[in-house]
Amino acid sequence: MLSNVALSRVREFLGLDDNEQLPSHVEGYPVVYYTKDGRGVCTACANREIDQAQAVVDVAIYYEGPPFTCEDCEKIVIESAYDDPDPA
Repeated sequence: MLSNVALSRVREFLGLDDNEQLPSHVEGYPVVYYTKDGRGVCTACANREIDQAQAVVDVAIYYEGPPFTCEDCEKIVIESAYDDPDPA
């Protein structure tokens, strides 16, 4: 598992131990993880052991917006909790 300070802070914020996987939801809300290189990623990609450029440095609850596609695997789509306020 990555042992950088930012990931430790994300884990602390989420109330996780070092051996626990990062969750896909927090208190029922979907989350997006952000990496050191600025990409938003899904839970599966956030939990992989990767190089330091892709290390998780932040997490955000995805309250509203269009469906978000993981910028790493491009397979996982995260639906916002309250849909898109500006549908096309």
